[in-house]
Amino acid sequence: MVLKILKQVNNKLNQTNSTLAILCVLTCSTQLANAAVSQKQSYSNPQISVIIDGGYIASSKPSDEYFVPGFQLGEEAELPSSGFQINEAELNLQSNIDPYWFGNLTIGMHQHGSHTEFDLEEAFIRTLALPAGLSLTGGRFYSGLGYLNHHHRHQWDFVDAPLVYRALFNNQYKDDGVQLRWVVPSTVFWEWGVEAFPGRFFPASGSGNRLGSLSLFTHIGDDIGINNSWQLGASYLHTKPHQRVAILKGLSSEGHGHDHDHEHEHRHHNDYDFTGQGHTYGVDAIWKWAPTGNEKSQYLTLQGEMYTRHENGQLHLGEETGKVQIRQNGAYLQAVYLFRPQWRVGLRYDRLGSNNRADNHEILHDANLAAHHYHPHQTTAMIDYSLSEFSRLRLQYNRDYSSERLNRMVMLQFVVSLGAHGAHAY
Repeated sequence: MVLKILKQVNNKLNQTNSTLAILCVLTCSTQLANAAVSQKQSYSNPQISVIIDGGYIASSKPSDEYFVPGFQLGEEAELPSSGFQINEAELNLQSNIDPYWFGNLTIGMHQHGSHTEFDLEEAFIRTLALPAGLSLTGGRFYSGLGYLNHHHRHQWDFVDAPLVYRALFNNQYKDDGVQLRWVVPSTVFWEWGVEAFPGRFFPASGSGNRLGSLSLFTHIGDDIGINNSWQLGASYLHTKPHQRVAILKGLSSEGHGHDHDHEHEHRHHNDYDFTGQGHTYGVDAIWKWAPTGNEKSQYLTLQGEMYTRHENGQLHLGEETGKVQIRQNGAYLQAVYLFRPQWRVGLRYDRLGSNNRADNHEILHDANLAAHHYHPHQTTAMIDYSLSEFSRLRLQYNRDYSSERLNRMVMLQFVVSLGAHGAHAY
């Protein structure tokens, strides 16, 4: 902005007489002052927004009976209870702090049973002026692995997370740590990222203040003509869980790995934990089509991710202890179609698999890790209507075979945004 104004001054000095030049200088000086004030205001006045996500849920199966054979689940992977509820209310503040730093704060309010809990979802700073396409982030943030993980809940195309995210990442993986990203100087978008965390949250729960989690990821994408765009990604997550706890058939163990202000109303299984090391590998892909690139009138998006996790360690359950080898995998594929302005339909299919072993087979059964060759799966359909860019209504139906007993879920959701909200990622 400043350089543009100075260029205008130079052109006028070269092209006009001295009187007009002086007037131009005075005019442009005013523009410079206004630009400086505007820039200063952008630093002191952050964007503030509130997202409200609520609605009604009807389920044929009680939420406290939910489990996924072959998988340990974190606290956030529970099914919501039936009835009217506020799923989440999110307060977000973000702003450029100065020419060198960007800051973001996100506080979430969640409902668990009769309790309302507050969660510090994100609180980070990010560099704005590093050279060579580098950026450094520090604080609490959602990991950049995969595609869906770093998108906030109100950005999702469906009410709930895919099964693979629920089973492997406790819906979404976040932690306190640092992230270094590098955008490769090339003719296509290509980024690399590395993250280091202490491992406070599932699936690296209990690692404490030492290095308990490390992730690597890369994404590459480009346009094909004016109608199509694509992106491919690959991710790796290394975790060292220490006494990681999880839900057992709707009964959760003590000391869950998140820092809400209130305690959950759960019945507890004492002394259930896993200690060891884990390696998670993933790939993700997304393709978008829109006539002439205009997504307001019509578009189609195909999106999918696939993960596999290997864990080795000690499982402790009551008085039983055993060495376990955990082999788990999962994937989802979804399509979302905007068939007319404001109206969308979507379809998603999820599938999980596991092959877990232990020197004590009984402990696998008691810990819900014995899947007996069962593959949990789910089919989801939705239709939504956006009254504006600030409000959306969605109707969704889940045919959920997370366990062998079918669970039918109908969800009516509203999502509204109050205030100025930053642009979303691709």
